[in-house]
Amino acid sequence: MSVSEKPTYALSSAFLYRRSLSTNLRFAKEAGFENIELFITRNIVSLTFEEIETAVVESGLRVVSIHLPIPFSYNKHWPNLRASITKGVDWANAFDARWIVSHPLVVMADADEELHAATKARYFRILDDVSESDGAAKLLIENMPDLGDSRPIRNLFTYPDEFSDMVKAKGYAMTFDTTHWGSFSRDIVPGYRHFSSLVRNIHISDFLNGTEHIVPHHGELNMDEFISELNSTGYSGQLTLELDFTTRGRNEGRKEEDILLELVRTREWMENAFEKS
Repeated sequence: MSVSEKPTYALSSAFLYRRSLSTNLRFAKEAGFENIELFITRNIVSLTFEEIETAVVESGLRVVSIHLPIPFSYNKHWPNLRASITKGVDWANAFDARWIVSHPLVVMADADEELHAATKARYFRILDDVSESDGAAKLLIENMPDLGDSRPIRNLFTYPDEFSDMVKAKGYAMTFDTTHWGSFSRDIVPGYRHFSSLVRNIHISDFLNGTEHIVPHHGELNMDEFISELNSTGYSGQLTLELDFTTRGRNEGRKEEDILLELVRTREWMENAFEKS
């Protein structure tokens, strides 16, 4: 089935999580990507906008979305969620990026109802506070993963109806992350269908035995069926390849030439799926 418009293809700049931004941008360019999702990782969280802008301009790539830091990366420059969203809006406007990706607040799985409700209320207040700022409509809320028994969390994404109702009520949209959804041993196709009206950006990667953000077709998720679903329903939002080759326990130890081949192969797989018939 042909579609009227193809997705915007992007690569998350965090695929070599522990390497420099300039290295990741070079790989992205060599792999044939034109667009990136700029992930403010622990490695680059202290860089100024000017330093990041210089690296992006020199790479010839376009920033189409910005992924805000996750809590363990916060520092004096990005101290908390409220400040990160506000700063992310400014950076997205400066880069003319379409979207800002944000993780929500969460509580531990054994938290009582009172703490869970208080955390949600605090999160909603943050969203309300930034909703009037110029560019806040760019904000996308990402589904969180199952972190396992060692770090169990209770969050809105454990309850899909509660989450979708919240997003609609607040007037925001969503980033659907396939590996995060798959971490709950849930099928990504019906999962996407549940949220499809809210989804503007998709983080695509595979999942296997507790390992997230691995190369599509190297895990247990039904990647081809998922892409077919997007194609057949005319998805034309952003499709972001979000891999991790360097964090311990995920995909570490890969040679650079192998990483480049995987990036090229996966980009071609995504793009070819949406070629007009």
